[in-house]
Amino acid sequence: MAILCIVEKSIFKGIGKMKNPKLTIIGLMMCSFFSGCKSEKEQVRDNIEQMKSRPIELCLDKMECRRNPLSKLGKEFTMVVYVDSAVCSPCALGKLRFWNPLISEAKKERIDIDYVFILSPKKEELEDVNMELDITDLQSSVYLDTENIFQRSNVTIPKGQQYHSFLLDKEFNVILIGSPIEKEKIKCIYKRIISGKCKTKIVM
Repeated sequence: MAILCIVEKSIFKGIGKMKNPKLTIIGLMMCSFFSGCKSEKEQVRDNIEQMKSRPIELCLDKMECRRNPLSKLGKEFTMVVYVDSAVCSPCALGKLRFWNPLISEAKKERIDIDYVFILSPKKEELEDVNMELDITDLQSSVYLDTENIFQRSNVTIPKGQQYHSFLLDKEFNVILIGSPIEKEKIKCIYKRIISGKCKTKIVM
């Protein structure tokens, strides 16, 4: 933020000395660019605070469980992966098997954690999703949300896919945002949290 402020001040100072209209326009465009970047960072921060503002409602009892139903909720941690209708559900489902090593590792270390995958596919994708579910070797719970119940119940979750993988604590509060199978940094933080090495709640 400090760097952006310094750059912006320098640009504005330079614009005041510009006599060429074309250079002035370029200078203003540069100011808009830096302001836009700053706004984007602020939006991410606001989205994170929004997700932290209230517990997540899983509403699994209102969905169709297609694999490994959970008898009860409330473990120390719950890792949620939500795939909404904006994404190709069969494609996303095919990639979910990459979670298996993390799930197996958590079981081996006896971590008190559930993994929940919620799919909200388009109607025209249902057949492909069902076929993929029949052959997938995903070692976790999978729920079909054809009525968009999860989205309607959790209006604090932004639409961007980067916000649709998150770790919850026992009270279903968001403590980590991001996918540990996609980013090594998030994976390291995720492991520290569930192993008890990181006591401070972290949201990325």
